Amino acid sequence: MSVINLSDLYIAFASDVVSQYAFGHNQNVLANQERTTATRKNIGTVVRGVKVNLQFPWIRDVVRRLPKQLVGHWVPDGAKDMIRFRIKIREEILQIIEGIEKNGSASDSHPHSIFHHLLSAPSLPVEEKNLDRLKDEATLLVLAGTE
Repeated sequence: MSVINLSDLYIAFASDVVSQYAFGHNQNVLANQERTTATRKNIGTVVRGVKVNLQFPWIRDVVRRLPKQLVGHWVPDGAKDMIRFRIKIREEILQIIEGIEKNGSASDSHPHSIFHHLLSAPSLPVEEKNLDRLKDEATLLVLAGTE
């Protein structure tokens, strides 16, 4: 019999639920206990780093411009996972954008999600639908929903 970490279980469940609503499918984090533990620890690392980023916003810009080989040696695992997470979110949103451009709008032919509806909403200004804006919103939505 093993001990179940309820914090891990909560974060995995919340992450899957938020991803389902945001993107139309879940990440199935709940199925992988090691990934769940790593996700919880990495979210904690990122949240603790927010204060540093607020005081020294230029650090994030510098790190983003450095070659990946250099960054890999001194960036904490939590930050590396956040970079991968943001890349994955960007891909998710691009897929939704491409699907809507191909099909015209959110329909029964593809999943209904927050971002399908945002991108299909005629009342939402175009500047609110740009990729960077949506990527930031998706990141906040998923992280806020899991922490």
